[in-house]
Amino acid sequence: MSLVSSSSFQASVNQSSAHFSGDDHRRPPVRSEQVSLEVALLASESLGDANARVALVVASDPDVRAYVSDSLRQRATVDVVVAGSVASALDAAAQATPRVLVVAHAERAVLRHLPAVPAVLLSDDTAISDTTDARRLAPLVVLRGAFRMQRLLDVAASLLAGGDGTLGDNRTTR
Repeated sequence: MSLVSSSSFQASVNQSSAHFSGDDHRRPPVRSEQVSLEVALLASESLGDANARVALVVASDPDVRAYVSDSLRQRATVDVVVAGSVASALDAAAQATPRVLVVAHAERAVLRHLPAVPAVLLSDDTAISDTTDARRLAPLVVLRGAFRMQRLLDVAASLLAGGDGTLGDNRTTR
């Protein structure tokens, strides 16, 4: 019976370990465009797209909700999410992080829950306390009474672009 000497065993082990060490024997990974796209899609679904421009419209009145959301949807660069109550708005905000809020007066409580999101408050009658909340970290623009839809679209675009929503007149409040 023949036994393997320790020196030949050692040489065999050294050759095997050189093969797995990754020095010169491993080929670089092959890049696949399809795999890259799938990874990007999965990452955006699981982490949310940091560049997504989501506008969250919060209004219990279905006519107001439809009018505002339809008008915002005409802008190709904005994804619109709608909510009919403060609770559903908070659920929606947890799913798709909004970059701007458009809130009807009756649902203004949502502003206290999302103080870091720039917002437009649509209001006929807004007390000064609604617009000067010290916890508010982002701009708040109040459109009082009847307003032109173009005005709302311009203010929302300003807020989405990182502006303060003021368009050079006194109808906005921060």
